Amino acid sequence: GRQELLALNMARQGLFGELLHCECGYWHDITWEYANQDGPVTERGWHNLRRNGDLYPTHGIGPIAKILDINRGNRFLTLSSVSSKARTMSLATGNKCHFNCGDVTTTIIKCANGETVMLSHSVAAPHPYSRRGMVQGTNGIWMEDKGIIIKGISPTEMPIDVAGNPYQEHRWDPIEKFYDEYDHPIWQDFKKNPVGGHGGMDTIAIRNFCKAIADGTEFPIDIYDTATWMCLTALSEQSVAMGGMPVPVPDFTCGKWVTRKPQKTSLWTL
Repeated sequence: GRQELLALNMARQGLFGELLHCECGYWHDITWEYANQDGPVTERGWHNLRRNGDLYPTHGIGPIAKILDINRGNRFLTLSSVSSKARTMSLATGNKCHFNCGDVTTTIIKCANGETVMLSHSVAAPHPYSRRGMVQGTNGIWMEDKGIIIKGISPTEMPIDVAGNPYQEHRWDPIEKFYDEYDHPIWQDFKKNPVGGHGGMDTIAIRNFCKAIADGTEFPIDIYDTATWMCLTALSEQSVAMGGMPVPVPDFTCGKWVTRKPQKTSLWTL
């Protein structure tokens, strides 16, 4: 989406400084789509009935993986996952079924270059939709549901605490403040004809792949990216089953991630 592309562009330009920690996820209360008084409904409901882990990591981890240069100079090393109790979907069936997947699954990923990622998943219990995007660097932060703070640009205050001591307080800038200068070229082009579902994300994704085929260039999301993002579901299930024990993330590039060059720059490069 627009915010993730903005964060990617700002990170590539060094606005956040050296990256330290990122967060992402999929928080979407769609209990009604998964379960009702008759039990689980739709294939996704059956997955939540039988499995326990992060069943949909790609929506959140994709943009963060690009920001962290995963498979191109960086990679995921290990992950550790835990799930909360499972209640909301079971209640939706009148407790006729016990769903196995916890209402909230939290995963911590360690990267080769030292960054950490917190990935979370919740498709039950009342909460607003959010992909919970966050990028924290030595010079600033982007947080999807809050705004952006950049040293030297965003406001700071020096309030006085109850003991009379001053302390520094960073203040959020609205994300809209940065769109004109830092909108990603992909979004700048998309704005000329903004059509498509999911806020334009569907159109952008399909256009990216079609453009790569037409030009004979690399796909913006390649087979290494796909395998790395998709394997997180199975690995999180393993970790949850072992009480949160860390599990290794496979290196699908067989070591090539160390020297793989960035994609050739074009309008549609991610």
